[in-house]
Amino acid sequence: MNKNKQNELNEDNSTIRVILVENDDEAVVHFLKKFGASFNTKVIDNAEACLSFLKNTYPPDAIVISKNLGGLKFLETVRGESWTQTLPVIITSERITQGLIKEVSEKKGDDLFPSDFSKGDLVTRVEYFIKRRQYQASKQAKTNILTVEIPLWKRVIDVA
Repeated sequence: MNKNKQNELNEDNSTIRVILVENDDEAVVHFLKKFGASFNTKVIDNAEACLSFLKNTYPPDAIVISKNLGGLKFLETVRGESWTQTLPVIITSERITQGLIKEVSEKKGDDLFPSDFSKGDLVTRVEYFIKRRQYQASKQAKTNILTVEIPLWKRVIDVA
């Protein structure tokens, strides 16, 4: 793909931008085969590099990170920063247990998927995150409208 086509993909508002934090080549290939048509995916091999990338770029629509790569610690870090605390973070794990579900929930993770994405629909979930963000933005825009009430005595002065 030439550079111009790649830039068009990045600037296309309809493209869902996802960061995949994964260092296993087979897992990356599996993810790209399964979701490559739906997502514009940036692959980063560790959590620290992902944090650095986030500081220097426009935030993605979601981050998918493996629990084995420090996903839970990454989640704590992201939720601790004001500029990233609303960023959707999806944790992946080879085994999903009740304890892990509770831990991800307590740390305010957005979702938990098996590493092979055999259960659940990641595309639908990320689309939901986008719609949720748009709703929250429109809700905030409505509350930011200033309502100015001018006292009657000032209106009389203006008319006179």
